[in-house]
Amino acid sequence: MSKIPAKSADGWKYRPITALSATELLLSAESSFEKSGRLEIYDTASGSRTVLAETPGPEGVKGYFTQSVDVGAEHLVWYGTTPNDDDRWADFWVVPRSGGTARQVGEVTGEQAEVEAVGVTADSVVWSVSGGGVYRMPLAGGTPERIEGTDGLHLLSWPWAADVGERDFGKKQTKLVNLETMQVVEVKTPDGLTTFQCGLEWCYGSGDSEDNQAVVQRADGSRHRTLPGLSALGGNIVLARDIGVFHVSSVVGRDERGEEIEDHSVPLIALYDPVTGTLAGAGRSDPKGGGYGRGTSSSPTSIIYWDEDQRTVEKCTMVEARTALAPFPSGSPTPTGKIKNCATMPEGGGREFTVVNLLAIPRTE
Repeated sequence: MSKIPAKSADGWKYRPITALSATELLLSAESSFEKSGRLEIYDTASGSRTVLAETPGPEGVKGYFTQSVDVGAEHLVWYGTTPNDDDRWADFWVVPRSGGTARQVGEVTGEQAEVEAVGVTADSVVWSVSGGGVYRMPLAGGTPERIEGTDGLHLLSWPWAADVGERDFGKKQTKLVNLETMQVVEVKTPDGLTTFQCGLEWCYGSGDSEDNQAVVQRADGSRHRTLPGLSALGGNIVLARDIGVFHVSSVVGRDERGEEIEDHSVPLIALYDPVTGTLAGAGRSDPKGGGYGRGTSSSPTSIIYWDEDQRTVEKCTMVEARTALAPFPSGSPTPTGKIKNCATMPEGGGREFTVVNLLAIPRTE
């Protein structure tokens, strides 16, 4: 666990992506909200920063935003889109892992541009689309092709893909597929779960919000165990190295009015390492505290982080009732006067992040 600056030397905001080693963190430096301008490496051992590459957009394309980055053995890859228009268009960029000048590999349109995950091999960019299916394009450029036998598959981390994508809410995962060998690993899903997700070897799940118990097992159903007091954070449970991330319940009972009693000394989240069986808390469950973030890499990230100085505050203003309460049922009178309108929003922070680097965790199995 390390403290790193939340801004680059020139004041651009950092967005953590993933770890490259036990001390090196890959960060996106943003000139404005989600507008990446370059990739940097921050070394937690020395405190040094290195610019890895600029992240330019193609000339003449308005509203362009760099999307997910992924790290391969020899290259980094990312894709970009124009999310604020109706065009189905995307492009792909690569840069050597050692750094240098980024190069656009190619552009795609239509279904091929509905990118949900990206990766890179020694000779190709690979990606899956929201409707299922995995494509590849040579790093030298050329015509993209759909990889045979990938109908309904979604890239997890090359070469592995799953039959459940990020939009398949409530769908049970049944297999993992190695796209290099086309080896299929059947997934045995326990009954009674509302959330279930697999990494490369281990799977996690939980029941409804009242169950307050998570489960972990290998994909074939072996080494099944329960983790009381934890629940899945939506469907995005698995981090790098198949480490699971969970919500920790702070409710310890109810008072005489039936209101929940919370213990805010419990951690904000819990991390579980299935190899060693270690469970660790991270952050703090402060009712006025901020949330946590995870790195934005396409493959499961090896970074989680939070801003300890950020707080959540409620701010209220008086607004016109006819504006705040619209739309109104047909035939009902239009309300008049003003009413109090309240919203919660983050406040403070922005100076440094606390970062957990999963690649720095020793494993012994």
